[in-house]
Amino acid sequence: MAKTEPLPEEHMNLVNPQYSICEVLREIYHIAKEIGTHGFPAGEIAEKIQYRARLASAMAKKMDDKLKRYKPGWEKDMWDETKDMGGIK
Repeated sequence: MAKTEPLPEEHMNLVNPQYSICEVLREIYHIAKEIGTHGFPAGEIAEKIQYRARLASAMAKKMDDKLKRYKPGWEKDMWDETKDMGGIK
């Protein structure tokens, strides 16, 4: 069993008043659903998804740096190995 399971899809409809990593990831999720709808060109949608993925990654890096300062080694045994995720990227 994976150490981290995806959240239920209902979670992606929540709204956080703070622009957190989770909020950015919800935006990515909803933008991806727009591909091929509302007349948005696929290239434009891809750019929105890529930008928000980069933004969420930057937020995650900042959070990781802060957590490491407060509790070194906090991440030990927390994450699945990328190789164990069945090629999901």
